[in-house]
Amino acid sequence: MKWRYLTVLMALLSGFTLLTYTSQTVKAADTPGYGWMTTLPDGTRYPNPPELSPGVAGYVPFSSTFSLIDTKNNSTIALTSPTNASQQVGLIITKGTQSQNGAVWSNNPIFNLNKQHQSISMDLLIQSTGTSVGDGTAFALAGTRPTTLGTNGAQLGVWGKEYVPKGSSASAALVNQLPNSAVIVMDTKLNSTTLDSTIKNATQYVGFGYPSMVNTYTTTGLSTSSSWPVALHFNSDINSKPTQFKNPTDDSLSLYYRPYDATTLVASTWHVFEVNWDRSGNGGTLTYKLADANGANAVTRKITWTDAQIDTIFGETAQKKVFVGFTGTTATYYEANVLAFRTIPGIVNANGSETLTTDDGTAVTKDTLLHTGNRLQYNFNVSYDNDSQENWATAANGTLSLTFTKNKYFQLKDSTIKLYHADGSPLLDSSGKQATATVSPAKASSDTNAADDPTKVVVSGIPGFIKGTPTTGSQAIKFNIGATVTKFDATDIKPNATLAVSDNTGTVAGDNAQVHLENTTNTSDPFMIQYQLQNIAVPAIANVPSLLYMNLYQMMANNGSLAAGSPKVSELIDGYYTDSKLPTLSSTNDVNNVLMNPNLKQLVGYLSPPGPTYDPNNPADPNDPEKPNPDNPTPQQLNITGNNVTSKWTLSLTVPPLKNGGQALPVAANLAFANSFKDGVVSYLQEKNTNGQLTPIVVHTSPTDTVTKTLLTSDNLPSDNESTDNGFAMSGSVFSILYFDSAMPTIKAGSYTSQVTWTLTTAP
Repeated sequence: MKWRYLTVLMALLSGFTLLTYTSQTVKAADTPGYGWMTTLPDGTRYPNPPELSPGVAGYVPFSSTFSLIDTKNNSTIALTSPTNASQQVGLIITKGTQSQNGAVWSNNPIFNLNKQHQSISMDLLIQSTGTSVGDGTAFALAGTRPTTLGTNGAQLGVWGKEYVPKGSSASAALVNQLPNSAVIVMDTKLNSTTLDSTIKNATQYVGFGYPSMVNTYTTTGLSTSSSWPVALHFNSDINSKPTQFKNPTDDSLSLYYRPYDATTLVASTWHVFEVNWDRSGNGGTLTYKLADANGANAVTRKITWTDAQIDTIFGETAQKKVFVGFTGTTATYYEANVLAFRTIPGIVNANGSETLTTDDGTAVTKDTLLHTGNRLQYNFNVSYDNDSQENWATAANGTLSLTFTKNKYFQLKDSTIKLYHADGSPLLDSSGKQATATVSPAKASSDTNAADDPTKVVVSGIPGFIKGTPTTGSQAIKFNIGATVTKFDATDIKPNATLAVSDNTGTVAGDNAQVHLENTTNTSDPFMIQYQLQNIAVPAIANVPSLLYMNLYQMMANNGSLAAGSPKVSELIDGYYTDSKLPTLSSTNDVNNVLMNPNLKQLVGYLSPPGPTYDPNNPADPNDPEKPNPDNPTPQQLNITGNNVTSKWTLSLTVPPLKNGGQALPVAANLAFANSFKDGVVSYLQEKNTNGQLTPIVVHTSPTDTVTKTLLTSDNLPSDNESTDNGFAMSGSVFSILYFDSAMPTIKAGSYTSQVTWTLTTAP
């Protein structure tokens, strides 16, 4: 809103002021550093995993959950905390040297496909330490825990043979493969003549498959002198898009792969890898995602299984409870594969959701267009299963925090939010009052004086969960955060342009688990809030005038004295300023000659008004912007930015009664506005009378009622309008003429004030 003043100064009677405004319709490891882990005896160390926000570590310590399979060349090593040697903070699957073959597996089947929700997430570092990288790493779910290593090199410790005797069928490849399993591989070296020969348009890829199923392999059309190379049966028509190989006996048991940028996958930077299971009916959906720490370069895939298929994959004896493992291999080419956990199933079984809705409850999706002024609501639900091994968090009276991403153009409504149970009833704190949490912007860095990050939010003080008795069922906390879409910067989103946005969903963190929330309305990527920002071009008020009314001749004849130019009370009593015939104004010469006429019986407005403490008996203070300076007046302009819109617009002025305290001005004041343009042209704002003739617009105020008058429309603009974008523009100044309806036989001394609204409305 823009506040403007229209003021008349009077000797003894200080005058009246019109106040105007515009409304429109329209803790954590060191960063940077290596302080998260104990340096290995050979001096090896790896950079800190990414933080959720400055000061909030992006990993949790663990112990006694995983153990190493007999490794080749001590490939796999558990990393420990530098402050607590009994706590593991990460795992090296393979070191960055040649001929590594490592594997680590959960001691128990911790991933339970009978549960409504199950998840595991981690930070993953694939670090190049040589000139060429290989071979990769794999995440695996298996119905039985292996006791020996798989084959290193191209097989990544999970796949079957690379070669079979000539003439053999694909079943001959089923040797030393990972039994009863499903795997997600991050393959960093393309073995283009054997297992990866069906991969197209990629040198590295993220793939999914079933190592112990014969249809995973093919030898068709391939031959050498004494043996046939084996290929993973991926579809060869990739065209850089996600590809699925259709299993000929069961379409749902298929292989997928996705090319991954070689400079991105092995970039010595951390990625976030997560696997979620959501049960539905007689089966469920496995979702996996690999992305950069900021959510970029994401590979996301959903795999749907029936209960029968789960038994086929993992074996019926598993009873849908599977082991979690990681494998990795190097050969001539090598890289380090390192991970740090965010969530380990079983320790804390928890999940949650984050959705974004409009003010009417409609879900925001990738197709939703959001505009300036839209009101939104973030909806959060955090659930904890009572069969978890540990409380979440473990510290007494421990709390959780949520870190989530928002758009910089979303202004959050509250700094404190109320917390509720799943059924909507208030969550009470220890004093019996409704529990609350604090909402604050995250810092841009860990520096003491770091600025706020406009895209990251931290919700702190969320009560932790205590294991229930009995160990069935779940507990939940839910809460909402309101937001409003603010004005877009045209350098980010040009007028009439649309920007597609994807924000990472939030992560709820405690000292023993971090849960990445799912957007239940996003069917393609549940870890993203997606929408479009549309900068609708609309007309906008750029400037409205602020005018000081006076006897212009008397003021200028007395060296710019405002006191001299103020109308006298006697003049008002005599009805001196009541001439309703507006002077002719067509050029700047008219402004100089007519408005400076000593016989003009009207007041002229062209200067900015005084501030609220202005004393007309004191000279103007040129250093005070709230006070007028007749020697160097500020041009008063009326400008509307059109933004090249084709919609119609109307500018109107609303004037309530002029009052001095509770005393209204006894007669009406009448206002007309003229504008000076380039080349010295001056013209009134005009409208057509009943005869169709153009006449100056006059705003007739009322002593008792609020008056609204249309001043400009897009269909009725002055011929000298200088706008080039379908708005209204002038290079000169606004001049205004004021006269009263009649004499004022009685009038209370003081300042008469009215708050005036300039309103710009648009129509389709």
